[in-house]
Amino acid sequence: MTTTHIDENTLKYLCSKLKKEDKVIAGISKAFVIVCSVLLPLYLYIVIDLFSRGKELSIIVANICTLGGLLILFWSYRNNKRKYGGIDYSEPTLMMLKKAAKRYRALSFKSITFIIGLFMLHIGLYINVFYNTPLFIQVSFFFTIIIAIVVGIIIWKNRYKPLRDDSLKLIKEIES
Repeated sequence: MTTTHIDENTLKYLCSKLKKEDKVIAGISKAFVIVCSVLLPLYLYIVIDLFSRGKELSIIVANICTLGGLLILFWSYRNNKRKYGGIDYSEPTLMMLKKAAKRYRALSFKSITFIIGLFMLHIGLYINVFYNTPLFIQVSFFFTIIIAIVVGIIIWKNRYKPLRDDSLKLIKEIES
């Protein structure tokens, strides 16, 4: 068995960057959990009220889609907050680095759940467009989602991909 010597400064620097980014992501997730916690009961009340007043089915379905999208986003952000807020950096180095590489990959299940949640919000807005929401707002929301995805990819490439690449590089050094 060969022993590899990893530069301690590189490892310490990477760990400090990981801790910093994990803390930022946990904070952002916490803020969104709070926003969704306010909006979910509001939309639940709206759906119940619309249903009890016998409103058109399409309006009720639109608001159920919005409620479903908010619920998916709430669940996703809550899981993100727990995941990034409860990371144990005292784990063995190799295990910690593998988890970091997995956390910072470009597409994962959590990315897909965010997209599904946003898509559900978009469907709710799309159905509502014929009754209450001006077309301009619906189209603006769609382009906002597209811009958010592009910005997310750019942020991942500039901030998170280097963390993943550095983690993978250290994993390769340790395992070789």
